[in-house]
This record gives sequence, structure tokens and C-alpha cells, in this order.
Amino acid sequence: MIIHSKTYEYKGLGNYVHRSRLNNIIKYYTYLFNSFQNKKIIVADVGCSDGFILKKLEENIKQFSKIKKCGFDHSRDLIKIAKKRDLKNTTEQNRTLPKSIRGIFL
Repeated sequence: MIIHSKTYEYKGLGNYVHRSRLNNIIKYYTYLFNSFQNKKIIVADVGCSDGFILKKLEENIKQFSKIKKCGFDHSRDLIKIAKKRDLKNTTEQNRTLPKSIRGIFL
């Protein structure tokens, strides 16, 4: 089992792409919340691994803990790790996507 959050946490040059991607995801969701302030938002993380990105979004964007999130991953072991992150308003390992999803990241 590969825990993908390690690729975001290491500070080496080889992990620059992952850290840059995480910063771009945070910027995108900040924009999304500012653009749809009064709308119902549901976010799906397809291939959520251990829930690291969802947790980082929750830590960096105040409104993120209040919205509904769905984490999808094929690995039951990674879903178990994600559940331990205590993400707010999160459903893990759904088989169908909600109709009102506004953002999906892979």
C-alpha cells in the first residue's frame, strides 16, 4: 500500500510538483467558495488515498469543514486511514457521485 500523503510532505526537489499541485488545489477551492458563497457545494475527491488533500483543504479554508465532501478510493485500507483524519461532513468510499458536485480533483 502506498500512502500518497508522503509525496506532499517531503521537502525534496522531487516532490516540488506535488506540493505545487496542493497549493493550486487550495487556490482553486478558495476561488470556488468565493464564487459560490450562497450555493450548496459538494466536493468529490476521486482517488482520495488517505484523505490528505481533503484534510489540507479543511485546515487552509475556513468554510471547507462546513460543506459535504465525498472521498472515493479503491483501497479499503486507505479509506480506513482517511477516516482517522476526522474530516468534517465527509462520506468515504461512495459508489455513486452526488448530482450537485461542483468540483472534482483527481
